[in-house]
Amino acid sequence: MNKTVLKGALTSAIILSGALAASQAAVADDDGKSYEVTIRVATRGQPIAPSVFVTHDSSFSIFEVGPADDLDPQYEGLAMLAETGSPAALAGAIDGADGVDTVTVLLTPTHPSPPVLFPGESNSTIITASEGKLSFSAVGMLAATNDAFYAVRGVALPKKGSITVYGDVYDAGSEPNTELLADIPAGGNDAYNSPDAAGEGHIHVHAGIHGGGTLDPATHDWRNPAVEITITRLDD
Repeated sequence: MNKTVLKGALTSAIILSGALAASQAAVADDDGKSYEVTIRVATRGQPIAPSVFVTHDSSFSIFEVGPADDLDPQYEGLAMLAETGSPAALAGAIDGADGVDTVTVLLTPTHPSPPVLFPGESNSTIITASEGKLSFSAVGMLAATNDAFYAVRGVALPKKGSITVYGDVYDAGSEPNTELLADIPAGGNDAYNSPDAAGEGHIHVHAGIHGGGTLDPATHDWRNPAVEITITRLDD
């Protein structure tokens, strides 16, 4: 896959949707706890678009497997992330939601690395969490797909040291899985189709790439997990 083409296409989608403005959504709390979060691509052929990291309490869920609510801004934001790679709408929909503490979009790393991660690459950032809101969730698009995204949901942040968690892949159910390069950001298609545009209509575990279009399963298919995320407590 041409890295320059994919980085250019996804960068354009992110800028046009205003995600750069949302990248500073995380606000440090004076009493907050700090963590370094490092995401690594665990597939051989799937790039990962910029992730959304959320700290929250047990009442919040970034999504639920099952029927999708087309009128829910949070689901529409998730669908937009899964189709275009842009995290802006989802970050905006959950920032300030009940149970949510901080929302961080991984566009500004602490280590030199592009926001779009290719196999073998990693990226890190610092997040904060307030007392009582010490759960962590994360999502990000698998960029060579129609509407696939990895997810980590409701993991307890470490009290000290580091933990490593893994993200499996889900289908947003908002777009048909044509497996055509022309229909995904890697092919320069930044368009977002509304969730009622002939998708499956429910969030489910993704079935992978099967070769029905121009994407090559030998390169772009995967086995779960798709990402590895290490979370390190910084202020023991």
